[in-house]
Amino acid sequence: MKLMQNLFAAKLADGLDPVRDALLAAQIVDTADIWHPVATLAVGGLVAVGFDRKSEEMLVVSAHGQSVFDCRNGAIRYQDEHADGYDAPPLKAARLDHPAAERFDMAGRDGGGLRSVTRDGWRVARINLCWPETYCILQPPKASIHALARVQQDQDTTFYLMAKERTDIRAFGFSWTGESLVLATASDLHIWTRETLKLTNPS
Repeated sequence: MKLMQNLFAAKLADGLDPVRDALLAAQIVDTADIWHPVATLAVGGLVAVGFDRKSEEMLVVSAHGQSVFDCRNGAIRYQDEHADGYDAPPLKAARLDHPAAERFDMAGRDGGGLRSVTRDGWRVARINLCWPETYCILQPPKASIHALARVQQDQDTTFYLMAKERTDIRAFGFSWTGESLVLATASDLHIWTRETLKLTNPS
C-alpha cells in the first residue's frame, strides 16, 4: 500500500499532465468574468432541478417537496412541502402552482442534464481527477482547458474553477436562456447569473 501511495504522489508531482496540474493549482472563485454569485442555498435531499424555458425560474425537487426559485435573486416563488410533482422515468416535473403549464425537463439523481453550452459559447465541464473529487469548471467562448495538453498552444485555455466537490453532484449547467448557471449537489444549490442580467434585474 505504501508503495502505491508513493507512486501516486510521484505521478501528481511529475508535471507531465498540464490539465491536471492546472486544476490542482486552481483556486475556487465566486465571480468569473461576467458571472456573479446570486445565492448558495441548503436544500436537503435534493433530487433534481429543471428550468422554465423562457425565464430564470428553476424548479427544484427534494426530500422536502417542490420549490421554485428565481435565479435572478435566489428568491423562492413557490413551495409545496407535501408533494413534488416529479415523474422520474421521463425526467419530467409539473409545477404544482401551475399544473396546466408545460412540464419541466429535469436533471439530477435519475439522469438527464442541464445545458452545457450557451448560445454565445460559454461552456461548463465536470472533470474527475481522483475519486471522489469532481472539478466543476466554467470556460469562456472559444476557450478549452484541454488545449493545455497540446504541443502547440494556439487556443485560449482560460477556465474558472467554480467548485471542487466530494458530494454527489446532481446537476451543473445553464438555464435554457443561458443567463443563469447552477450547481446542484445532494444538499446544496449554488446559483450564478450574468452581470447584464444582474444589472437589469437587481436583487
